[in-house]
Amino acid sequence: MGRIALTRKRSATAVAMLGCLASLLVATGGSAQAAPSHHGKDPLASGCNIGARTLSSARLLATDGQDYGYIEMRYSPSCQTQWIRVKSTISNCDGSQNDCLQEISVRRPSGADGGAASFTDYRRGPTAFGRMVYTPNTRACGTAAVDLGTRHAYPSGVPGREICG
Repeated sequence: MGRIALTRKRSATAVAMLGCLASLLVATGGSAQAAPSHHGKDPLASGCNIGARTLSSARLLATDGQDYGYIEMRYSPSCQTQWIRVKSTISNCDGSQNDCLQEISVRRPSGADGGAASFTDYRRGPTAFGRMVYTPNTRACGTAAVDLGTRHAYPSGVPGREICG
């Protein structure tokens, strides 16, 4: 084989290898997505509540219209998560009674951030947090119900009504 033929063969091999590498970079996107390490975790224990902001909120009302606090959809830019926070205005809601049990639910539809996910938590006390869902690219929705002993309070007074981020 002559020197020119060998050089052409090496050049063709190098071009083919570069083409393969370029296609791998395009297929993988070239950069890693943030890991959902806080998905399903408590926002307080993880520190994700620090610097979080409220995306939406609603009053917690009994069916007779009495106001018992509010529900918020919270978002942490640093953790890329959303969760529900409930703040009760009941003065004797100290967590030691059977009333004031708060059912908190959050859900994420399937999409860019993975498969559908949902969490339901039961908490006591005047302020309660549900677990987080990883949502850098997706809107989460959630709801809450506060057991008042003889009745319940819901977002805008409607059982099952959700707020979304």
